[in-house]
Amino acid sequence: MDSRVWWPFLIIFAMASAGARAQSTDSLVFLSIDCGLEPGSSYVDPLNISYVSDSGFIDTGVNRNISDAYLSDVRSQKLRTLRAFPNGTRNCYTIGSPAVARGSKYLLRAWFFYGNYDGLSSQLQSFELHLGVNYWDRVNVTTAESLYWTETITVATAGYLSVCLVNIGTGTPFISGIDLRQLKDSLYPAANESRSLVLFNRWNLGEEFDYVRYPYDPIDWVWDLWNSSEWNWNDVSTHSTVRNLPQDSFQVPSVVMQTAVTPMNSSSIVLAWDPIPGYANQFFPVLHISEIFDLSGTNQSRQFNIYVNGFQWLGDIMTPSYLYSDSVYSLGPLPSFPTYNISLEALSNSTLPPILNAFELYTTMSNTSVPSDAGDGM
Repeated sequence: MDSRVWWPFLIIFAMASAGARAQSTDSLVFLSIDCGLEPGSSYVDPLNISYVSDSGFIDTGVNRNISDAYLSDVRSQKLRTLRAFPNGTRNCYTIGSPAVARGSKYLLRAWFFYGNYDGLSSQLQSFELHLGVNYWDRVNVTTAESLYWTETITVATAGYLSVCLVNIGTGTPFISGIDLRQLKDSLYPAANESRSLVLFNRWNLGEEFDYVRYPYDPIDWVWDLWNSSEWNWNDVSTHSTVRNLPQDSFQVPSVVMQTAVTPMNSSSIVLAWDPIPGYANQFFPVLHISEIFDLSGTNQSRQFNIYVNGFQWLGDIMTPSYLYSDSVYSLGPLPSFPTYNISLEALSNSTLPPILNAFELYTTMSNTSVPSDAGDGM
């Protein structure tokens, strides 16, 4: 998996049929699999996330423990064990009913921590990760102590999801953990039965902590911190919790929307990144915006346009509502550019600069081959 981040970031290491457990506030599926955990075992980690063994989802591979030398480097129990696949070109996990229902939308996350489990830390390793038969990502292991993770948002086109590790002749595939989180169908409308989204990165802006995850984010999105010397940090700690828009609106956790950035010495916020060599680079940005200052009864106003490489995006003027979350996204990918920047530019008659709470960026996974459900022929 090539690095998809432009700046360094820190991620804290934080079913069989009976194993699926609904932990989110909306009783959606919330399944966490510890790969390599002894069959029949389960536990609850310090974040109050329940983990089950992967033995109910796959019958190939071997369980391994990371080297004792790296145990002190990890705080998450799921990273201390893994399942390796020394035999076979393609080995797949199958996550089915009741965790997966055809037509439902899911966040699927895979974790990899090598930890020199095989004593071959001097050898670079690389293998592929597929969602069913569709290429998802490449995992490149460069050091024994590095944590790798990748995430996709997908719609189940059958009554199951398959996470497959593919040997490409450059090392033994392995995996440390799998997270499955069911999403409301209204979220991420660009993800559908013919296209899944692959996370480039997800940033919480204006936050003083390194990351946000469950339970502060009830869906368990993992938010990295992005700060800049060109931005002012703002928070809404003296106000009530940010409220959500109606049920059919794009929503993010209120804790993320309670912080935001504004430009320090200009009238614009600029987000820039470069394409990844060798990837399709069809980018799907999502901007989360909320007004965290009460401007009622004042002569202050905040209005701005959003541009992508100088072209106005979606054509709407943004006038954020006080303590209400809103999101800007499109159903199709951005046009192809050699480099990318998104600019939030204040209108000439706006007394305040633009504001931005959070930013997500996805690439596309084309579901070139969609499996048929076993029940279709019956």
